[in-house]
Amino acid sequence: MWPTGIRIANIAMLILAIPPLLPYGYYTLLRIITCGVTALLGYLLFKANNTGWAVCFMLFAVVYNPILPFHLGKGIWVLLNIATIVILGMSFRLMPSKIICQSIKSR
Repeated sequence: MWPTGIRIANIAMLILAIPPLLPYGYYTLLRIITCGVTALLGYLLFKANNTGWAVCFMLFAVVYNPILPFHLGKGIWVLLNIATIVILGMSFRLMPSKIICQSIKSR
């Protein structure tokens, strides 16, 4: 199912970004994708009445937003990437793909 694939791809991209060796364009693409994924998960969690986790995911969406980017040091971004990997990994327990698909269909 597509929600699982998107989360796995995002986690893989975040893992690749841990050693800060890639070109700047990769990190811009990573911001766009991570912002979108975390915002979508935050919205779906809010819709499922899981407000605490929804706020957590929305905060990650704000940090990764590409429009008004935060300019943080490489070390802080590495820590944020690791925290995002953990949070996205937890999303598989918080919102299995079946629940996400049901939430999207009920819009």
